[in-house]
Amino acid sequence: MSSDNGAIHAHIVEIWPTIEPDEFKHVSYTGVDCIYWDEKGIKLQSPQHKFVYGDIYDLLFENHTFDLIIASHVLEHLEHLDTALSEIYRVAKKGAKILILVPLQGGRAFKLKSSPKLI
Repeated sequence: MSSDNGAIHAHIVEIWPTIEPDEFKHVSYTGVDCIYWDEKGIKLQSPQHKFVYGDIYDLLFENHTFDLIIASHVLEHLEHLDTALSEIYRVAKKGAKILILVPLQGGRAFKLKSSPKLI
């Protein structure tokens, strides 16, 4: 992430996008939909904001691409959690922020398997 004149410039990817990209004025935003492609994504396309269909187990991005990765209410649905976490880590730049949100179940946080690369 870089900053000049108070503007933040970052490259963000969101798995199963839920955020309106207009919330990010000075960033490059990519939404990756792993289930379906809808007209909303097509309408929100711009030079700075992209929406693509993708596979969380094999993200079609180069290594160390993103400053921020958001996976909101995604990981608890996956059969191969370690593979998905490895892919998220692979596309993260050195020093990137990774925001993972999972629902509460029975009053306790959903437990992710340990991943030596992320801990």
